[in-house]
Amino acid sequence: MSLAVGSPDLDYKQDVAKFGLLGPVKTVCREDGALLLAFSKEGVADDNDEPATHFEGRVRCDTGFSGYSECEFDELGRIVREYAAWGYLGVYTYEGKNYFPSHKHEEISDEEDAPPQIVEIDYGYNPQDFDTHGNWLVRTVNGWEEKRIITYYE
Repeated sequence: MSLAVGSPDLDYKQDVAKFGLLGPVKTVCREDGALLLAFSKEGVADDNDEPATHFEGRVRCDTGFSGYSECEFDELGRIVREYAAWGYLGVYTYEGKNYFPSHKHEEISDEEDAPPQIVEIDYGYNPQDFDTHGNWLVRTVNGWEEKRIITYYE
């Protein structure tokens, strides 16, 4: 179960929301300190290669160097669907109003005529593994522990 709860007040239009993060996130690193993500004070990803972003309702559409992608958000500001033109679809499910997903269904299709590869991912959270902003620091992914370090702007 997640400590963080989705809310209509969440600003899903910021890059941090695209990555499922809460608060004024500065960096996200793996447990060994390797940088995964970095953001400006305004919540924009520092490595953002999406020069053209627009919204169609609650769907974020990005066109950039990495191609075309979409993220759809629900009324609580949570990602419910991801799509990438190269052949990726991710669908998230949640327990109640929890902000972080309990399950993700992925379909990956690298070849035009080949059937997609299906991946099912289950996430687990413990209340003590969240920071004061509501982001998870430790979770399980299909039974394996995943840890991360998050720094914030003041």
